[in-house]
This record gives sequence, C-alpha cells and structure tokens, in this order.
Amino acid sequence: MATRAPRVFLELVEGADVRHRTPAQVSEGTLRRSMAIAEALFHSDAGPVDPARIAWLREEFKSFLGHSGPWARFLAGSCAVFTTTLGPLLSFQFQRFGSLPIDRRLRVLERLEASPFALVLLGIK
Repeated sequence: MATRAPRVFLELVEGADVRHRTPAQVSEGTLRRSMAIAEALFHSDAGPVDPARIAWLREEFKSFLGHSGPWARFLAGSCAVFTTTLGPLLSFQFQRFGSLPIDRRLRVLERLEASPFALVLLGIK
C-alpha cells in the first residue's frame, strides 16, 4: 500500500513564522499592570511568588503580545486597566492596585470576580 503525503491545510508565506519577525512594542503600563495581577494570582500559602517567575512571565507575555495583532494588544491593555481600576473601586480601596499588599490585591480580585464586571478579569487571566 502506498503512503500518502500529509495534507497541508495552510501554507505559510515567507516571514509568517513569528520566530523570524520582530515583535511590536508593548505598552510598559500593560506589562506593569499585568504583572501586578499575576503576582496576586500566583501567590500561595507557601508565600509570595518567586520574582524570577514574574520576570520570566513578563518576557513571555511581552513576546506573546508583541507577536499578536494590534487588537489583541488593545484588549489585553484594556482588560489590565479595567481590572486594576475597577477592582480597587469595587473594594473601596482607594490606592493604585500595584501598591496594595498582595493579600489586599487578592481580595480585590475576588471581589471583582464576583461582580458583573468579572469579564475584564477573565480577559487578562
């Protein structure tokens, strides 16, 4: 029985491979806000998250968004802004999200997740 060549569903044009493209700029504010959220999400009973893990996540997230389209960067940035703005307001915490201690950030995120605005947190998770 003869073997068939694998079916090709999508042929990439030259330069389509993201490993060979320069990523677009990602807003420093988006990265800062997203990492403040990540620190709270990865916090555990064992203690705070390892800073090396957050640094690695920051670079991966920056690369991911840099290779995504402008709409994806806009949505990620918007979700980060709304999460870090609405969350503290809903929890009556009148400080910047990133300056709150981790335990208060967790309570802010839990309160946001239980609200009708939970979709903005889901967008950045």
